[in-house]
Amino acid sequence: MELNWLKRWLNSYTPAVLWGLVITAATLMPGSQLPEPPDWGISVDKLGHFGLFAIWSILLLFAYSHKNPQYSLKNLLSIVTFGVLYGLLLETGQLWVPGREFSWPDMAANSSGSLLGALGFWTMAKFTSKLV
Repeated sequence: MELNWLKRWLNSYTPAVLWGLVITAATLMPGSQLPEPPDWGISVDKLGHFGLFAIWSILLLFAYSHKNPQYSLKNLLSIVTFGVLYGLLLETGQLWVPGREFSWPDMAANSSGSLLGALGFWTMAKFTSKLV
């Protein structure tokens, strides 16, 4: 019976944890293994960073909402701070990956993705009667 909390946590957070692993694999992959991004006139790389972290914030807030359907600015800021710190950790980790380097523009894309993903989820939750 004591493991029920673990089972509930895993059921709620498994998508976010798996997505975090996808982010880790994508950002710590050696540069020689990365595909060449298409030239669309915009930075596909930065869009990728933004999208990965936006989706992750949404998944984390969705999982949190199973435990506590009341959303507060504190919850939002916690998720965004976690995303920013994780992005910083991964960007720093790239210093030891062949063909990769720390990038402030990537860090900005990670951080803005975390922020806008969380704001988008929070806004939807505030304007819908029941999201989950």
